[in-house]
Amino acid sequence: MKFGRACDKFQFCLMSFGAHEGFGVSLMNVFSRCLAMSLVLIVSFGFSVVMAQPAVVKGPVGVSFNTPADEDNPHPVPFKATPGSYRLYYSRTKDSKEGVKVDLFVSTWSKARREWANEGLVGPQVQTKGNESSCFVTPYGIYPQTIWFSSTKEPGNKKHDIFGAVRDLPPSAAGEHRVFSGVRALTTIDTANDENHPWLARDMKSLFFTKETKEGPRVAVALRQTVDGPRGFEEAAIIEDLAPGYFHPTLTPDSKTMFLQGPREGGSAAIYLTKKGPSGWSAPILLKSLNHPDGRWDGAPNLSRDGLTLFFSSDRPGGKGGRDIYSIPVASIKD
Repeated sequence: MKFGRACDKFQFCLMSFGAHEGFGVSLMNVFSRCLAMSLVLIVSFGFSVVMAQPAVVKGPVGVSFNTPADEDNPHPVPFKATPGSYRLYYSRTKDSKEGVKVDLFVSTWSKARREWANEGLVGPQVQTKGNESSCFVTPYGIYPQTIWFSSTKEPGNKKHDIFGAVRDLPPSAAGEHRVFSGVRALTTIDTANDENHPWLARDMKSLFFTKETKEGPRVAVALRQTVDGPRGFEEAAIIEDLAPGYFHPTLTPDSKTMFLQGPREGGSAAIYLTKKGPSGWSAPILLKSLNHPDGRWDGAPNLSRDGLTLFFSSDRPGGKGGRDIYSIPVASIKD
């Protein structure tokens, strides 16, 4: 519309020049009017072009605390009282005298300050001499607060089991978070095989996790009737709709969409998506736009509690080294 009005005014200007030429009207005045109308036309047209440009899609962003070591298995936990702020749990691998050691760390994202702070180990009782690689934690501001985590417990033990613990009280007056206590194994879930990567559905009655089988890692789920504490689950069942090799589940709040880790051609891991319909879970779809073509590893998917942001680990170029943690708005994943 602005472009059309500018053209009309420009045409009127030229007509005005012809109509007054013989009447002694100042040529300079007419020229000035024409120049002004031309500028209106140019500016209007330029503004229309700028407004027509599509929005730039934001790609994955790495967290500032990535290091040359491997950061993996991210898990964001929201603060009930401060939306937009959260604590991010993750594993970090390092070499020790006993060999490779994997510990759970946590760092705090402040929405107000737009920065990460207070990085540290998850704390005693959860941390052992073995390897702790992944966890699921209920929101801050709701107590007791529960953590489910995987651990080998002892050095040299390669088998993970899932354990639960509780934090009874909110932070101290000085702002220090209390320790999780009362660590107990989930005896109805833990078996002689490997159990890892817990994810609790929004109803707090369905625990999804990775279960190692003779065919390979698979997604399993255990149900319970109560929502109190970390235990009370029945024996787990394999989700038969999802083939071996697809695991590390994370679900949207409605439990109808699942991101998971799966095989990668010429590499180690890639991220997939499956949806639940009337007949069960669909065949996993490779998220080509998310998995980096120059990397060998994109894995460990983990959604924010509102389902709007996906965290994952990747060895893509541009990182700090090894596997690093990235996040991306789910709406930006175009597959």
